[in-house]
Amino acid sequence: MNPTFRRLLQLELRETLRQPLTWAVFGPLLIAMFIGAATGTAHVKREQAMLQTLAAERAAALSEAKAAAQRYSIPSDLKIEYHRDPTDAFGYMNWFLVTHAVKPPLPLGALALGQSDLYPSHVRIDFNSIFPDAAYDPGNPHELKLGAFDLAFVLIYLAPLALIAVTATRLTGEQDSGILRLIAAQPIAPWTVAAAKYGAIAIVSLAVIVGGTALSLAAQKQLVLDPLIGLIALAICLWVLLWISLSAWVASLWRGAIGSIVTLMLIWTTMAVLLPAGAALLVDIIHPAPSRISYIDSSRQAMDGFYGDEAEVHAAWLARFPEFAPEVVKSAEVKRFARDDYYRRTLLPQRDRFDSRTLAVQTTSDWLRLLSPAMMLDNMLQTAAGTDMRRHTNFLAAADAYSERLRRFFEPLALANAAHPQRSCEDCPGRLNFTRYDDVPSFEADVGVSAGLRWSAWTCLYLGILLVIFSAIASRRLRDWPL
Repeated sequence: MNPTFRRLLQLELRETLRQPLTWAVFGPLLIAMFIGAATGTAHVKREQAMLQTLAAERAAALSEAKAAAQRYSIPSDLKIEYHRDPTDAFGYMNWFLVTHAVKPPLPLGALALGQSDLYPSHVRIDFNSIFPDAAYDPGNPHELKLGAFDLAFVLIYLAPLALIAVTATRLTGEQDSGILRLIAAQPIAPWTVAAAKYGAIAIVSLAVIVGGTALSLAAQKQLVLDPLIGLIALAICLWVLLWISLSAWVASLWRGAIGSIVTLMLIWTTMAVLLPAGAALLVDIIHPAPSRISYIDSSRQAMDGFYGDEAEVHAAWLARFPEFAPEVVKSAEVKRFARDDYYRRTLLPQRDRFDSRTLAVQTTSDWLRLLSPAMMLDNMLQTAAGTDMRRHTNFLAAADAYSERLRRFFEPLALANAAHPQRSCEDCPGRLNFTRYDDVPSFEADVGVSAGLRWSAWTCLYLGILLVIFSAIASRRLRDWPL
């Protein structure tokens, strides 16, 4: 390192640490980080508590079913209808089974709330609904207001404002005061002076922002040491350095302190507000949402079609099980299974339109994020936290697959009971034809972090390229003094 540059860097670093503005800006930013981390942690704990409650409900329901099976296996005068009998496969699946598809928070869930405050972390698998996602209420959107104040919000929106406040006048302020002419009179290149000034603020900014992020998560016991957190730290470092390089580039335009502040604020507004809003509008124009009124009308038509030729629908569905006699078509089990299957097959084309549109929106959004580093970082943080829309879409698809898996598990059991209704204990209240409660399939939650690793790596590469570009431009423009 050049001795002159090293000396300048030391002087600038000392001056930066002594300036009241530095701590007047970074102090509130640190407080905001701790508040954001606390908000995210509170949300994660609520989700974990809810999932624990659901697990307890399932365990209690399973224990109750087993106890009932034990009681109903003893001869008595008690008479129980099939829909009140937990020892009957059809009765158990429709009225006693308590199970959920769950989306547990990932280890870094406190980092960004993303869509998790709008979309649920669980879906009740209720066989009264053809599709699982029809069984939940997303809540009152008015309660969401402007979104949660989380750590991602601080990093994406507030940290750049703090960096603008402490870097916008690093060179241009001295230009306005005339000190820059005195510096230029010395045998020193402008790039050396600029590198020392912005290098000093970069050291302080990285220590405060990256260190503050780690400390705020550690204070909430949400800091996880793994490769993903390393990539996130690298991305935040590149994000900070990108704004410092932007400040150096704007300073090299030599438009004065006010001009630098206004220019950087316009860059921030474009990057953090205008481009995301424009991208969202463009996505809506390119991929208009299918009509939900049409979907509701299709539901009505499906119902009319089923009751218009109910017997034929029953027979067609039972044809999938040639081992059962046609007489079984009159059973309540066949009527229910055939009806649900008919509704599902009729409505699937409409559902596929919504799913295809969602996939198209996600693909287009991935490309549009390249327009703004803020959008790239926001998506990276949400993906690393497991609160992004893509994970929720995959969760709903997994919930639907799980619901169908349960149906395939119970259908042959219920049909066998309908075809052979004899009891193993004639004097017992329960039918006792289903007691395999522990064999009922359970939902396997996705807790993988591969998507977070992939997006973090791409975001680091993207931010790194932008950092090199703006640093090179600023370096080229600062070869000579503007005097």
